[in-house]
This record gives sequence, C-alpha cells and structure tokens, in this order.
Amino acid sequence: MQSSQLNSLNISPVGSRNPATVAKAATVPLRVVVTNVGPVIILLAHEDGTLINAPAFASTYQLLPGKELTVVLVPRQGLFAAGIGAGGQLSAAISEAIPTKWMEA
Repeated sequence: MQSSQLNSLNISPVGSRNPATVAKAATVPLRVVVTNVGPVIILLAHEDGTLINAPAFASTYQLLPGKELTVVLVPRQGLFAAGIGAGGQLSAAISEAIPTKWMEA
C-alpha cells in the first residue's frame, strides 16, 4: 500500500514552461483532494501541455479560490495545475483510491 501524502504548492501562471505536477498515479488509482488556497483561479488538467499553451480553457477544470475538488486518477494518469495570473497556491491530499493491501490478508 502506498503512503498517503499531503502537499502545498505554489502554482505558476498558465503559459509557463512548467505547470505544477499535483500528482501522478503509478500502478494503482489515486484519490487526490485539491483545495485552492490562493487568490486566483487554478486550472487543472491531465496533460501538462494543456496548461503550457495560453490561453488554456479546453480540457481543463477551473477551481475557484477557496473551493475543493476530489479527483480520481487511473494508473499512470497525472494531474497538473496552473493559475490564471500570479500567486496561485494549492493544497493536496493524496491517497490510494481503493486501498487493497488489507484485502490481501
């Protein structure tokens, strides 16, 4: 079983070369709870390239300041973030979507 993680990130604006990697699932599905703790709208996408090309809108999810979202990632899927403007901040809680280790015993 994979250990749960907590992480807070400073988020670059849309169009920057390196959108923030919020989470990336390896071989098991992950549950990611993200909260926008900054002052700007955060765009979430499953492909980092979506957020490199400004303006980004298609294939994104807009997370308003102060709002929370739960996302489930399938194996090998990622979640990336960029802000609409400077000052973006995001907190994330990451854990296995369906813990299976206890079921194997």
